[in-house]
Amino acid sequence: MILNSIFEKLTRRSASRARIRFVGPEDARQVEFALLVPLAFVFFCLIGAVNTLLHLGVLAALSEGAALVFAMDSALREDWQKWFNGAAFLVANVFSYFANSRWSFRAETGPTLYLKFAMTSLAGFLFSVGIMHVGVEILNWHYLVVFIPQTILMPFLNFSLLRVLVFRPANDGSAKTK
Repeated sequence: MILNSIFEKLTRRSASRARIRFVGPEDARQVEFALLVPLAFVFFCLIGAVNTLLHLGVLAALSEGAALVFAMDSALREDWQKWFNGAAFLVANVFSYFANSRWSFRAETGPTLYLKFAMTSLAGFLFSVGIMHVGVEILNWHYLVVFIPQTILMPFLNFSLLRVLVFRPANDGSAKTK
C-alpha cells in the first residue's frame, strides 16, 4: 500500500541518519524513536483525514441508499440519521484502529487493544463535546471561536492519549502489543 511504502522509506531514512550521527546502538535507538514520534503524528493526522472522509462516505451511502432502496421520506430518514451516523462512526473507528496500529504506532492488533482504543476515542469525543458545550452554552462564545482551537488541540490530545493509554512504547522503542 502507498502509506506503508512511504512509512518504510521514511523510517529507514530516519534510522540511518540516527546511526550515522551516534556511535552506540542505544543512542541510535533513542534518536530513531525521537524521530519516529513526529513521523507517527503525521501519519496519525493523515489517517484522521482519511477516516473523516470514510465516515462521511459511509454516512452518505447509508442515508442516501436508504432513501432510494426503502423510498424513505425525509422525516423518516432524519429519524434513522443517528443510527446511520453510529454505523459510519463504527466503520471509521475500526479503520482508524487498524491503520493507526499499523502506521502510526507500529503495534500488533487484538480485541483488548481495540477496546482500549475505542474507549480512548470515546473519551476524546466526550471531551470535545464538553469543550464545545462550555464554550457555546456557558460562555456564550460563537461556535467557531471554540471549534477552531479545538480542531487544532484535539489531534495532539488524541495522539497523546492513544500513545500513553493504548499503544505504550516498550523499553526497546516498539509499541506494546498486549
